[in-house]
Amino acid sequence: PRPPSGRPPATAEVVTHAAMVDVIVNFTFLQKQWTHSFRLNKGATVLGLKELMLKSRGAEADFAAFELRKEGQRGALPDAEALWQDERLEFRFLSEKRRARRAARAAQKERAASDRVEVTVRHAQPDKESLITVSVAADATLLDVRKEVMACLGETMLSEVRLVVKHGRSFASLPDGERIDARREFLSLGRKLSGPQAAPKLTKEQAVGLQW
Repeated sequence: PRPPSGRPPATAEVVTHAAMVDVIVNFTFLQKQWTHSFRLNKGATVLGLKELMLKSRGAEADFAAFELRKEGQRGALPDAEALWQDERLEFRFLSEKRRARRAARAAQKERAASDRVEVTVRHAQPDKESLITVSVAADATLLDVRKEVMACLGETMLSEVRLVVKHGRSFASLPDGERIDARREFLSLGRKLSGPQAAPKLTKEQAVGLQW
């Protein structure tokens, strides 16, 4: 019997479809192109899609042998990324040489990030003469240096710690995205590079007064 509204009850097929996503993958190989559609649970990861792709071909290849990208975009989708809607992706095969180069770059980056170096920041204005030395990763950016200085000073305003270079009688800000490379000293503008002002010590008389 139909429900009182007169509408037919939802079928299992409709409910199942609503919980699934369809992913179309574009393949290109030896100047030939074709597509293949895969259906999987909504919220499944890119790695889950890769597993489904390999099972459909009866293959057990290394998942690192290929990557998936969003159509028209550069950069591979992370294996842990979830798929919540229908997508069209592009398949990219990765040769062993390419994978080896990527692994070497990743290892080098990891080593560089684990190494720490000390960087000294001096205030550029004579009336605010001060300096501070901070420890940052060897591959840190100038923004990383600014944030580390802020943390040491207890500063919350990024504009109070600006790394600059002198141009004639004025100063120009350095880009945040630049790597420090071999540089170990920088000039800054903004607040004085001294630590947060210590709170005044409580006197014995004040301490006694707190009891009343």
